[in-house]
Amino acid sequence: MKKYFLSLAIMFLLCVNVVFAQKKTPEERADHQTKILTKSLTLNADQSKKAYDIHLAIDKQIDAVRQEAKGKKGGHHGKVKQLNKDRESQLIALLTPEQKTKYEKWQADRKEKREDKKNKKMKDDNDND
Repeated sequence: MKKYFLSLAIMFLLCVNVVFAQKKTPEERADHQTKILTKSLTLNADQSKKAYDIHLAIDKQIDAVRQEAKGKKGGHHGKVKQLNKDRESQLIALLTPEQKTKYEKWQADRKEKREDKKNKKMKDDNDND
C-alpha cells in the first residue's frame, strides 16, 4: 500500500512539474504575438519580420527583468510596463496609416473586452457574497 501511494505521489509531482515547465520561450511568444498582429493588421512579409524582431528583443528583456526580480518584492512591474510601451511605439512606427487606424481600433476593442471581463468578474464576485 505504501508503494502505491508513493508511486501516486511521484506521478503527481511529475505531472505538476510538466505543467509548470510549459512556460513559453521568448521566441515562442514573439512568434505567437507576430502571428496575431500579422493576421489582425494584414502585415506584409517585411513588416512581419520586423515585428517578430521587436517582439523577440522586448520579450528577452522582459524575461531578464523578471529573472532579476525573482525573489524580490515588486519593482519590476514598472520596468516591464516601460518595455511594453517601447514595444508598442516601435510597432506603430512600422505601420502604414491604414494599419495604424486598424491597430488603434483593435487596441480599443481589446481594452473594452478586458474591462467587460473585469466588470463581469466583479459582478459575479459580488453576487456570490
